Amino acid sequence: PDFCFLQISDIHISPRPAGAPTTAESDLSTEGLAWFAEQAAKPQVLTAQKITTRPPAFVLATGDITEFGGIAGTWEVVDRYFAPIKLPVYVTGGNHDYTWTGIMPIIADRHGSDHYSFDKFGCHFVCIETATPQEPLPCIDERTVTWLAKDLKPVSAETPVIVFCHHPLASTEFPQPQDPVRLQEALSGHHVPLLLMGHGHGARHEKLGPIDCVMGGSTYGPNTGYGIIVVTDGVLRVVHRFKDAAKPMQTLVEKPLAAPRLPSIEIVEPKPQAVIADRAVEVAVRVQQGKGFRLTAALDDKSKQAVPMEGEGPSLRGRLAFGETLPGAHIVHVNAKADALGLDRLVPFVYAPSDSPLRERRIQLDSGGKARPLVVD
Repeated sequence: PDFCFLQISDIHISPRPAGAPTTAESDLSTEGLAWFAEQAAKPQVLTAQKITTRPPAFVLATGDITEFGGIAGTWEVVDRYFAPIKLPVYVTGGNHDYTWTGIMPIIADRHGSDHYSFDKFGCHFVCIETATPQEPLPCIDERTVTWLAKDLKPVSAETPVIVFCHHPLASTEFPQPQDPVRLQEALSGHHVPLLLMGHGHGARHEKLGPIDCVMGGSTYGPNTGYGIIVVTDGVLRVVHRFKDAAKPMQTLVEKPLAAPRLPSIEIVEPKPQAVIADRAVEVAVRVQQGKGFRLTAALDDKSKQAVPMEGEGPSLRGRLAFGETLPGAHIVHVNAKADALGLDRLVPFVYAPSDSPLRERRIQLDSGGKARPLVVD
C-alpha cells in the first residue's frame, strides 16, 4: 500500500548539570526538533512531484542522538524532546552514543536489542548497529552478520527490506575495509531498495552495490531538516526537506519499489581461509544472470593492481601474483561493474610461502582493529 515515514539524524543532545533548563543555547537541536515535531503531524507535500502523502506512520532516528551517550540524565532530555513527536520513533545509536557512555541498554530496553527489526506495509525494516562500544570506529562484526542471517531467513526474496544504521557504508572509517562488503553479501538474495544512514550531517545519495543509500542531514546546522520516505503507486521516493524555507526540497531517490533482476556472483577459488604457498593466487568466479558485466580481481584493495577476469559463460578466471606482498592474512576482492551498477565479493585467505621464516598460529577474530601487532623476539 501507499505509505510514508520520516527520518531524522545527528541530533547531538548534550548532558547538562542537574536542574539546568533546556534552552536553544544548551542544545543546538532545540528549535529543529520542535519544528520537526510540528511538521511530522501533517501529511507531507512533495513540491517537485506535486504529491501530498498520507500522514507519516513513524520516524527513524539514525544515530548520534546524544553527544556523549546516556551520561548525567541525557536520555531523559531526549525523551522530553521526542515527547511532542506523536509517532513511534525507532532509534539506532551512533559513534557519539557509544564512544563515551554507551546507550546499548537504553536501545535494548526500547527495542529489545541494539540490532532489531519490524514489519510494516509489507516491508521488513532492519536496524543494524554499526557503532562500536567504547570505540569511535564503526564495524560490521561477526555478531552482526550472524544476527542478520537469522533475521532474514524467514523473509521472502521479493519482500522489500529497508535497512537503517548510522555510518555510511562507503566510509573509510571501518577498521576492516571488507566490513561493508560483508554486509552487502549478507543482504544478497534479498530485495533491499533503500538504506538510511547518518553521520555526515548532510543530505546525499550514494550506492553500495545495487543498494541506494541516503544520508539524513541533521536537526541543526546548514542541513537542518528531515527525510521524507514515501511510496505511492509502487514508486519509492526519498526527499530531504530543509527547515530553511528558502532551500528547495532535495530529491535523492525516485524509482520503482519492485525488485530488479540482479546477477549472482560467487567466488569459487580460493576457498575461505585457504593457505596458499605459491607465488600467486588463482581466482575463479561464477556469475549467474549477469550480462555486460566487467569483472576484475585485486588483492586486498579493489583500486590497486586489479586484473581482468577472463573466460566464457558463467565461469571466469584470473591470476593475482603476490610480488612484494608480505606473508599473512589477505583478501581477494572481486568487483563486477556494468554501467552504474557495481557488485563486490570478498574471500579471505592466508599467504604462507614455503620459504617464509614466519611460523604462525592463526586466530580468526570476530571484530576488526586498526592496531598493528607488536612482535617481540
